[in-house]
Formats: sequence, structure tokens, C-alpha cells
Amino acid sequence: MSTARPEPPGTGLLGTGQPGTGQPGTGQPGTGELARQVLDRTIALCGIPAPPRHEQQRAGVIRDWWSADGLDAVAVDGAGNVRARLRAGDPGRRAVLLCAHLDTVFGPEITHAVVRHGGRLSGPGVGDNTVAVCALGALDALLPGDLRHPVWIVATTGEEGLGNLAGVRALLDDPPGPVRALIALEGNYLGRVNVTGVGSTRWRVTVTGPGGHAWEEAGQPSAVHEAARLITALAGLAQPGSGQPQPGQPQPGQPDPGQPALTQPKTTVNVGLIEGGESVNSRAQRAELLVDLRSGDPAAETPRRWTRCARPPGPCWTTRLCRSPSRCTRSANGPPASWTRTTRWLPWPHRCCGRRGSRPGSPRPAPTPTPPTPAASRR
Repeated sequence: MSTARPEPPGTGLLGTGQPGTGQPGTGQPGTGELARQVLDRTIALCGIPAPPRHEQQRAGVIRDWWSADGLDAVAVDGAGNVRARLRAGDPGRRAVLLCAHLDTVFGPEITHAVVRHGGRLSGPGVGDNTVAVCALGALDALLPGDLRHPVWIVATTGEEGLGNLAGVRALLDDPPGPVRALIALEGNYLGRVNVTGVGSTRWRVTVTGPGGHAWEEAGQPSAVHEAARLITALAGLAQPGSGQPQPGQPQPGQPDPGQPALTQPKTTVNVGLIEGGESVNSRAQRAELLVDLRSGDPAAETPRRWTRCARPPGPCWTTRLCRSPSRCTRSANGPPASWTRTTRWLPWPHRCCGRRGSRPGSPRPAPTPTPPTPAASRR
């Protein structure tokens, strides 16, 4: 996710220095040593479970590492985010925030260990997003020493699942200064630059009915059966286009011919969790499901259409829709960002990736086969 506001001509997001110069005279490590440090820290941090709202131990480790690295203004904020300043920038300039989320989709019941397969690491949360968190500290040696804008790195909390972006929301509510741009690093997306932010709406749906015995009250409706009907209806609302930038001819509003064209906007409906019923031989009195709705089209009417699907089928039914799946947090709602709103500085990351042999938007290489891990949904 990247957001940016227009900047006066000639003032660029970064400065005039060359990447990789580090700070002169500070004895910064070389790129090979930095890579080894990032991998070693990734292996160490992967051993600590960090599901949403339980990132405290990881946050403490990151704080200690950044303090030992000599970074400025290292602190843990009220949301559990770990912050550090890499560059002070010019007075009056707005800050660039470089973020990566601490939490993963894996709880403490999963064995947290990293396995090496040749030059590849695999394990719970390695790519999403432990390696990106560990890479944040390496930016101090990679960025030019003299930048126009202040630069902060932030390891955020509550990105996955019902964490609902709690950490980054708190960061933007109370930033270290006026914000020029926020760039999120994702370990699974090496070589890609995404500029369209896809908003999501989450619902908790509760279906209740009269219940009854499976044989003697076989004519009574079942909340589980009705929930299954509702899920089938919801699945029909999805528009599973690729929704990803694809190589093609330049479109109106794109910054240059090297930029990819966008395909048909993608709309998804996902029921990630379902529970209900009382016993195998009773008509269920209650069923509950969590629904995640996303779209690359700001005008998508999926939420409005699917509330019609959720209307009770008869007088003996109650269907309750709750826009906040978690009692403690709001849903991560928001429209997708426009492709053209961020094109002013898009050529810069494209050039950087090009120098490193990657093209933003190009398909990722096929992964090396690894032992199966427990299935879990992303975000």
C-alpha cells in the first residue's frame, strides 16, 4: 500500500544522494553483511508467535535491535508499534513512513521454526511479514545520508485478520510529523510495486431460528442450513477478475509507456469463518459467519447487493448483520485508491526495481516446493 500527495516540482520524494551510500564516516556494513543480518534476524524473530493483538514480545525484540543499531528516537507507541527515525530531513518537510507489520496469521499452537531449503527460508510468517520487518533496520545503511524528507521506520501491529490495521491507523492518527507518504513493505512481494489500495468491509452475520429435534421437528428450519444458503448466494456476487496490473499498451492517465495497464476491477466475497449448531441430532438454533468483502472498483455495490441476500426468508428467522466483527476494533473499511492519483512519483520505484533486474507488476517466480503448512487466510 502506498499513498502520496503532490509535491512541488523538483523536490522529489528522496534527495539527490545515491542509494546505498549510507551515512558517511559511520562504518555502515556492506550489502552482503546486511543481507546476512536480515536473514539471521528473520530466523530469530520467526520463533516468536505474534497473532494480532499479541505482538508485544516481537515488538520488544525489534525495539532492542534498533536501539543496539544506534537508530534515533526508538520507541513503542500506545498501539504497540515500534518507531525509529532514520533521517531528520529538512525543517518543514513532511515525513516518509516506511512500515512493515509485526503480526502474522499463525497463533502459538503452531510450531514456529524456520527451515532452509537451499537459498530459501520457509516457516510460519517468514514472508508475511517477518523478513520485511527485519529489513526495515537495514534501510539505515542503504538510504542516502542526506535526504530532504524525514524518514521513519515503523513496525506496526494488528494488520492481519480482525486486527483491522489497528497499528497503522493509530500511526496515522498520531504520526511523528506531517506525512508525505506511507509505504508498506511486504516480504512476499519482492520486485513488485503496488499503488492501488483495496479497501475491505467485514461483517459478522448471525442467523437464529426456533431449533428442534432432527426427527420429531424435521419441518423446523435450521440456522446452519440457512447460513449455508446465504454463503452460496454471497459467493455468486464475486467478480474474480485478476485485478492485477498486467503488461500492455499504455492507458490514458498512466505515467509512461513502461507502466502496466489495469484489468477489469476485481471484487471478492470470502466467508472465512463459520460456526453454529448445538448437536448432530438437532435443528440448529444459531449459526454465525464472518464475511470479508473487497473490490478494486470504488463504485462496487457488492455490500448493498449482499445485504439483500441476507434478508430473513420467513417470520421465524432472525438475521443480524454487524459491521464490526470485533467488539474492540472497527472494520478496515475504505475505497480503493485511484491509479492516477499516485502516478506523479511512480517512475522512481520503477527505475529502482529496473536497476535490480525486477519489473514492478511482473509475475513472481514459481516458488520452490516446501513442506505443507497449516492453511491460513491472508489479511
